[in-house]
Amino acid sequence: MINPKTLDFLKKLAKNNNRTWFKEHKSEFDAINKDFLEFVEELAQDIARFDKRIADSLHDKSTVKVFRIYKDVRFSKDKSPYKLNLGGTITPY
Repeated sequence: MINPKTLDFLKKLAKNNNRTWFKEHKSEFDAINKDFLEFVEELAQDIARFDKRIADSLHDKSTVKVFRIYKDVRFSKDKSPYKLNLGGTITPY
């Protein structure tokens, strides 16, 4: 389950999407990011019950990934530095 603090942090980030604010709240982000990684790892364990490819690849660290929160703003009209969501992937490749 996603921790409610995660959604609260993302709401605050939407209102304060700048480096100064993020730097001041980095420890809070680190905690929610850790919780999110644990959530995705738990989800991978559940998927492994019915997907043999995931089950066989769970020992590999590249199976479960959480994406960075930093945006690539080089070609974007919106220059805000952070994504307003967390994301990840579970793949056997």
